[in-house]
Amino acid sequence: MGIVGGQQTDVAIELLPLQGALAHLMVRTTLPGADVLVDEKLVAARPCPRRLALPPGRHEVTLRRPGYRAIPGDITLADGSSGEITIEVAENPAEAALVGGHIELDINQADANVAIDGVPRFRGDLTLPAARTG
Repeated sequence: MGIVGGQQTDVAIELLPLQGALAHLMVRTTLPGADVLVDEKLVAARPCPRRLALPPGRHEVTLRRPGYRAIPGDITLADGSSGEITIEVAENPAEAALVGGHIELDINQADANVAIDGVPRFRGDLTLPAARTG
């Protein structure tokens, strides 16, 4: 539906009763800027709200961000329950080369530990998945 400025329209919304009480889910990940999908529907962009309100039952939770492979996780939530799921993702080197960036590090400490997006990295040239802006 599109409404142009200055126009008014009536919209009929049919509310359906929910079977059971809503459950709440906390999604944890080390990947910043990923979209959160529940049952293949986009529900939030990272940073995700503290808790997602979902109907009770089984749900598939997936994180999506260019340059990474989606690895879904499953969780079953009871009426009115609270749950937590940790979703990790894996880089997709082929896609990272297309959408990613390049960083060159000049580290003068021989024993330095470098981590990007929570992933340990090594000294030298790196090709990284694109970062989400905004």
